[in-house]
Amino acid sequence: MQVQIQALLARGAVARGAGGGGATEMAKPQIFDGTLSKVTEFISACKLYIKMKLRKELVEGQIQWILSYVQEGVADVWKKNILEDLEVEEVEYKSAGEFLTEIKKKFRGGDEELVKMGERWHSGRDSCPYVLCLPQTYLRLWVQFLSSPLYWVTA
Repeated sequence: MQVQIQALLARGAVARGAGGGGATEMAKPQIFDGTLSKVTEFISACKLYIKMKLRKELVEGQIQWILSYVQEGVADVWKKNILEDLEVEEVEYKSAGEFLTEIKKKFRGGDEELVKMGERWHSGRDSCPYVLCLPQTYLRLWVQFLSSPLYWVTA
């Protein structure tokens, strides 16, 4: 009887250690829909989970895992395009961190100060310039439009 218990315990330890992260329970990231205010939280949660649970996985597997949490809104459209690009090997990432940086650039637009101003206004701490009174989706589209070459050609 004692031998059987030891065997079961040993088998459980091997199964828990197989993923590289041990038996530590961790929260997974919430579904990401492209909302500006959720990008940093999503990226941080992904980095932590990958570091603790998926570090032995191949980069491709880590990226597929990240994309499984990108599911709604404008992020879902972007995900479909990325999946197509990855499938035809049009784009390649050397690490999951590089891929997460791409997500940050895409959905934060690189304009951290503008996003912070909008968040301050939405919390009631600042007066609202007209452009920041728009919903976040329109704000993101406005920033993308202003930074596009098309805007400067037509202006």
